[in-house]
Amino acid sequence: MDGDNVMILVDVVVDGDCSVPIPTRKGVTMLYQEISSQLLWPRHLVIPQDEKQQRKNEFIQADERAPSPIQTR
Repeated sequence: MDGDNVMILVDVVVDGDCSVPIPTRKGVTMLYQEISSQLLWPRHLVIPQDEKQQRKNEFIQADERAPSPIQTR
């Protein structure tokens, strides 16, 4: 593992057409083929779990500050 890449575990694939940015030893190129596998992934494409939670919390707070729609009868 070098400084530009991190080891990830493929748990869930949202975009079935996503290709693997770093070819594997098996020559696999599509991410859906790598579920339950560990892969090297470009560091700049990884969102650490703690940062992901922070972004989620910021989104929730922003949503709470947004004006609610006016309801009419």
